[in-house]
Amino acid sequence: FWKTTLRMLCSRKQFATCFVLHDLFSMRLPSDRVVFSCLLNAALEVGDGARTAATLERYLRADLEAQDCVLVFRAYSALGDVDGSEAMFRKLGAKTTPLMLNLLLSQCTSSNDLERGLALLRDAHEFEKTDSQATVVDCASYNTLLKGLASTGRSREAFELFQDMTKQGLEPNEITFSILVDTFTGEKRMDMVAQFTSAIKSGGRCTTAAAFAQYIKVMIRAGCLSSALELYQDLKRRGFADQPDIAMYSMLIKALVDQRDLALATVVLEDMKAAGVQPDDLVLTHMLEGCRHAADHGLGKRLFAEVLASGVEPSDITLVTMLKLHGRCGAHQEAYDLVASWEAERGQAPSVVHYTCVISGCLRTRHYEQAWRAFGLMRARGVRPDETALATLLPG
Repeated sequence: FWKTTLRMLCSRKQFATCFVLHDLFSMRLPSDRVVFSCLLNAALEVGDGARTAATLERYLRADLEAQDCVLVFRAYSALGDVDGSEAMFRKLGAKTTPLMLNLLLSQCTSSNDLERGLALLRDAHEFEKTDSQATVVDCASYNTLLKGLASTGRSREAFELFQDMTKQGLEPNEITFSILVDTFTGEKRMDMVAQFTSAIKSGGRCTTAAAFAQYIKVMIRAGCLSSALELYQDLKRRGFADQPDIAMYSMLIKALVDQRDLALATVVLEDMKAAGVQPDDLVLTHMLEGCRHAADHGLGKRLFAEVLASGVEPSDITLVTMLKLHGRCGAHQEAYDLVASWEAERGQAPSVVHYTCVISGCLRTRHYEQAWRAFGLMRARGVRPDETALATLLPG
């Protein structure tokens, strides 16, 4: 009866009712793990520290199995009792799960007791040695401590912990890379970025193109384009059987365009196509933006035609970028023809933003008649000018 009732109340988030039942019948409640797990969960959900502590005491008296102890670690974490968590960790030994360990390590980082956390991590690895089937430590365990080291400016120790992680045979993930690179760049430790890049290339951890792509994307997000390009060249040399995802190519192309390096962005685009990864509208938009900065009208027109011919549906932003390229290069008639035929060819009516791009391009080069003609087309198509369109047109 008590198990069924409390389970039902907890599933419906009727926590107050659970507490009423406990207060009324506490002496009659059996010291059962299901009963007190429900009550302990309820106390944790409402953040009642006093009730959590009292209920935890009863819960620990129940006949608990190893998997039941996750709730114990959650309770100790909520109470800020690192000693209690560590005692349970040592009691469980190799039966500790990664989730339990990570809750304990999180307590250590929250209390700024990183030395304790690092010692517990070493002990967890020792527990694993006593049972070949046991998995106590996972990637998240290292990430938890890496965040703690990063937040206190201990970049060298963070790098050493990363090296230990790889020696233990654990595969770093994108979160691992982000923590490290953000730490190094935040402290302006470009020497550490270089060491990290070298470790990635020589450590044998990157066995797939997908893994390499993770590193590259993190480097780009951190603003380390030179390191990202170094890894990209290494990726190409290795010739993995799999291929990087389109996101890596897209981010790399955008970063190069932002650096006004259209030539290298074009090389990456050709690599992408050679690898069998077809450009999407976002990649096309990045390339068109690069062509606009470089005033390379011919390349932009060719790419626009090729990608659309492959079946890609261009977005409104892609069309805006192409119109800006036409305007930048003085191809006002081509811009006019593009918006005039767009709805018939693509099934989407251009918006006031697209017409404003055409008008602005004409006015910038003092082609007033063409600007007025584009405005007339907009009115004929039933598109109402907005404040931006009028502010663009009136000074001309």
